[in-house]
Amino acid sequence: QGTVILEFVVAANGQVRVQWPPLRPSGVPEFDANCAEAVRRAGPFEPIPKEIGRSQLRIRAPFVARNPIVR
Repeated sequence: QGTVILEFVVAANGQVRVQWPPLRPSGVPEFDANCAEAVRRAGPFEPIPKEIGRSQLRIRAPFVARNPIVR
């Protein structure tokens, strides 16, 4: 169980770059690395619409793993 908080940047063209190390590690390094890899593999994202007026988006996101056996 645990929560990792990752920060990643989506560029104007949709390319994604995960910041490492995590802002808050879960305590399970393999889980943290797998979450970062999932974000990388999800890219590239859609390009950022010009109407937003940003050349990149910085996102902080929690990824939560829960084991129903552990309380």
